[in-house]
Order: sequence, then C-alpha cells, then structure tokens
Amino acid sequence: MTPEITIRRAQFTDIDLVFEIEQESINSWSCDQFIQELSNRFSIFLVAESKNSIVGYAIAWRVADEIQINSISVKKNFRKQGVGSKLLAEIIKNDSDKVFSRAILDVRSKNIEAINFYTYNGFTKNGIRKNYYNDDDAVLMEKVL
Repeated sequence: MTPEITIRRAQFTDIDLVFEIEQESINSWSCDQFIQELSNRFSIFLVAESKNSIVGYAIAWRVADEIQINSISVKKNFRKQGVGSKLLAEIIKNDSDKVFSRAILDVRSKNIEAINFYTYNGFTKNGIRKNYYNDDDAVLMEKVL
C-alpha cells in the first residue's frame, strides 16, 4: 500500500531527522551542510512526510537555466513506494519565475539502484566522469524539461 505523502520545504527543526535518513543511505552529507542548504537562496530543500514523520528529503540547486539534483534519499522502509519520485517531481515542478531547460545530476556508477530510479523518472545517461569519487566513476544524467 502506498503511504500518504506530503512534500514541503525543509525547516531547521527537520535537520536531525534528515541526517538520520542520510546516515542510513548515502552517508556523505554532514548536519552543517544540511543547515547551510537552508540559507542558500539557490537551493531547493524539500522533505517528504508521512503521518507527521519525515521519510525522505531532496536537495537541488538552481544554476543558470538548469536544476542540479544534489541528493535524494528515502528512509529504508519507505523505499520503492513512490516517495523519491514525488520528491523529484516536486523539485522539477519549479515554483520560481525562471524557466529551466533541464535537470542534471551525477551518481556513482556502482549505485545501480539510483541509476535505475533516475532512468525510471525520465533521466538519460549522457557521460562519465572517471574517478570522480575516491572509489568510483560518476555517471552524468539529465532530463530535458
């Protein structure tokens, strides 16, 4: 059964729960980085809630005429239920006055689950950055908007 999900802008009081989700998944962001995103004018920082509990988050930047997806993560017991897709759709929806031409991101080449998620959501592979991460290449992906 698909849970009822509400997407909203992140707030300072959400950081601890967002960080818990980060630690059980990607584990590359610090609490300080999440706090900084709340004050970046170009940042889109959203959380997904189910029954008043945060079950996922997404961070992207508005850069020139692009939306750069920086991180999307969903609590383990809420994965594969559409939460990540809802977060992604809300980011791409673009509530600013500016028109964006595409959404871009990079993902570890070993992260097949993430590559499949983005492909399912309309992204295509458009390049590789060799040795981008200490232990892996980055797959560049984009979606024309």
